[in-house]
Amino acid sequence: MRFDRFRIPAIVAGIAVLASSVVSSTPAFSGVVSPQPGGNNAPLRTGKFCIFRAAKGAQGSFPPEFAQGHAGWGYQVDQNTFFYGSVENYSGHLFTGSPRLDPGTKTNFWQSHGTFNDMLNEFRSRNNPDNPSHYYTDYKCQTVQNPSVDAAVKTTASISQRSYNIVLSNCLTESVEVGQAYRAAMPIIFPKGQVINPNSYFDGLLNQGWTYGKL
Repeated sequence: MRFDRFRIPAIVAGIAVLASSVVSSTPAFSGVVSPQPGGNNAPLRTGKFCIFRAAKGAQGSFPPEFAQGHAGWGYQVDQNTFFYGSVENYSGHLFTGSPRLDPGTKTNFWQSHGTFNDMLNEFRSRNNPDNPSHYYTDYKCQTVQNPSVDAAVKTTASISQRSYNIVLSNCLTESVEVGQAYRAAMPIIFPKGQVINPNSYFDGLLNQGWTYGKL
């Protein structure tokens, strides 16, 4: 069953389900990459930004049709390299403190880097307790003219130090923010009178100008 949009009365239920998204795998690389985008190459004139989707994310103890989904991001920094990651929120708490202010707080931000195929393999290999294999299921990518790599890098560094907030600072809002910093054309998350979750955002809003792929 697919939910393209949720009306205001569904906000509370949606928030509760999203908070139950828990991922168990340990990423190959944790923390913030300190890159030199492009190296000795000229700045990218054309880059690629991708949104990755775990369709069964944030399901918790609810039936599969109530899964809200989970999102991650990836963006091209030079001709052969992508940065990619997500905020997993292993704890499932609605709100957490900031790692910057409280080193004991973990929002489970992660980021890694590699080729486009490395990126696909990283998301393909991740899992969570309710989905022991094939957690991330698919992705969509957009070609971006004159991307702002530096802005995307700074945004992901900022995200790594933020608290988790189920409404304002979660896997979807931060994936979209990275895309906006990169200069991808990102649809707004909260159209008037609607609540958009990762699945409905991926299925219903990422259409024109986006290419689809399965993991």
